Amino acid sequence: MQEVLKAVWDMAKKKADRDAKDNQMMTSVDKLRAGARVPRDPVMLYQGMLQAGLQYGPAFRLLTEVYIPEEIDSEQRK
Repeated sequence: MQEVLKAVWDMAKKKADRDAKDNQMMTSVDKLRAGARVPRDPVMLYQGMLQAGLQYGPAFRLLTEVYIPEEIDSEQRK
């Protein structure tokens, strides 16, 4: 009986750990999204990617709205 209880406890703990990790990840992404308020031109983004060696043809250019944090915008304008 103890082995069964231990196995159930371990499964519940693993699930709780996974849920906590997923929640942390969501919070992190939400924080990033909330901090990115300055719009960027997606065409310029893809040109920068091309300069970095990443090629995205027209069929793969799916980003239509791009935002960055104000701090990065300030640094890029210097």
